[in-house]
Amino acid sequence: MGVTFQFEWEIALISFFQNILITYPILADGVTFLTMFGEAILSIILIGIFYWGCNKEYGKRLLLHVACSSLITFYVKNIVKRRRPYFDNEEVVCFRPADQSYDAMDIQAQGYSFPSGHATLASSTGVSLAREFNKTPLTVFCITMIILVAFSRFILGVHYPTDVIVGTAIGTLCVFGIDYLLSKYEKKKLYLIFALVTSTGIFFCNSLDFYTMYGMLMGFLVADLYEEKYVNFKECHKPLKILLRCAVGALIFVGTAEIIKFIAPSSIADGAEKVALLFRSMRYFVGTFLAFGLYPNLFKYNIFN
Repeated sequence: MGVTFQFEWEIALISFFQNILITYPILADGVTFLTMFGEAILSIILIGIFYWGCNKEYGKRLLLHVACSSLITFYVKNIVKRRRPYFDNEEVVCFRPADQSYDAMDIQAQGYSFPSGHATLASSTGVSLAREFNKTPLTVFCITMIILVAFSRFILGVHYPTDVIVGTAIGTLCVFGIDYLLSKYEKKKLYLIFALVTSTGIFFCNSLDFYTMYGMLMGFLVADLYEEKYVNFKECHKPLKILLRCAVGALIFVGTAEIIKFIAPSSIADGAEKVALLFRSMRYFVGTFLAFGLYPNLFKYNIFN
């Protein structure tokens, strides 16, 4: 399942750094920690803080930066279908699977290698923050973390160096591309185009990540238009209130998706067939719509503002 292609220097570079990790195991823990800065949970937390809290419009743009760049990455993954380096090279050790809840050799769960989703997320989030706030210390920090996350992915054995290079490029270009499109075109038409283009992935994408992010993006596009027309909540600049808004929002988002999964037949909730993958998108669509569209109705009450 999938194809294998690599440059000799890529395996040599991975092996060089992995020999250092094997010699000094404590470094492996450090690299594993660094790679967490490219995981979706961090981007989601930042989106929640800005959207529900102190900067709603930027929260929307950050979500689009992250979601669109990620979906492009998943598109390319499912077209190219490059196998991860540890699948085919005995000298490459998998220090940390892409998805630790599944077997490391489960290709559908672990996804394909090219390009790197972590590198994409790190760059789209980091470049977005640096571009929005334009502060030198923040920019230096973001660039440093983008580079460290990129290095960590192939050092841990789950990507080739070319995977992280392309992933970083996709994340960076998407930030500028999305901002340009938002400044030039009417939102409803642009959202319709986003929905139509990303929906084509249903016909050939088979990775869990695609259907998760697809459901989230669709849920947000509907939620944003609904919120602007019927809710239009006010931003909050009180730290404790922001924390409360984010905690409740996260509970609604995660809880809804998990409850729907719990009450559904296991053949649909956990299966690998197309119907199960579409059901996964539906769960995250509902959770995202409730959290970003309906939930902000509560912000008019004193407890939230």
